[in-house]
Amino acid sequence: MTQEVRTYAPGIGEAVANRTINRDITTPYIRKQNVKATIDWNSDHDMDEAVAAWAKSKGYVYESFTVEGSEKKGTIDVVLRCTARIRKETWAEVARRVSVGNISILDNQPAFSGEAGAKVKAKELERLERHIAKATILTSGRHLQHGDETQKDRNMEV
Repeated sequence: MTQEVRTYAPGIGEAVANRTINRDITTPYIRKQNVKATIDWNSDHDMDEAVAAWAKSKGYVYESFTVEGSEKKGTIDVVLRCTARIRKETWAEVARRVSVGNISILDNQPAFSGEAGAKVKAKELERLERHIAKATILTSGRHLQHGDETQKDRNMEV
């Protein structure tokens, strides 16, 4: 999308969107990556939990970790064997996902079949995505949470 896209309000706007609207996007690594980290930890707490919490906070998916050296001043150095990164959707990605879901509902309508119907759907997709991205139309939070390409196959109540 090349047109103007609104952004979340810093702080609370983005935090609320990340808890309610934005989905996780997982990008697998082609080759596993070693990530070095210094993690807050002391021997009174579970090291596996400390490493898992650190990896989650940084968006890493890992299969294993090794400890390098020994604990020093409440921290420990580890190397994580990472398989992917996780990030949250952007507003532009939400606009695309929701508009694709909405337009997919037209697939079940005979009036939108064939070449002429495909052209109408493409034009409507572009319009809807632009309006959602610019926030010139408002959709419900539930609509933003559940709108996606599987929308046409779900009960309308959802």
